[in-house]
Amino acid sequence: MDIKKDIMPALSQIMMRLPKTPIPAEPDPVKVRIDTIRRQRRKNLITRHQEIDQLLRLGIPVANATTIADNDDIRLTKAEE
Repeated sequence: MDIKKDIMPALSQIMMRLPKTPIPAEPDPVKVRIDTIRRQRRKNLITRHQEIDQLLRLGIPVANATTIADNDDIRLTKAEE
């Protein structure tokens, strides 16, 4: 009795019914860099000014860069409480 031979058709049927999982796309390098900058700020490795400066250098609009910094200010305030 060959177990592989007996199990493979059933396993094949099960696999056909499973939903297809999409292959994740490569991460966007700019988003990775933004996340890195934000992590540095939240760990107090860089200041608010440095965070905004680095975001602007990535081409992030001023309004968005300051909004990101504001959000990190809130997170830092909550962490201190």
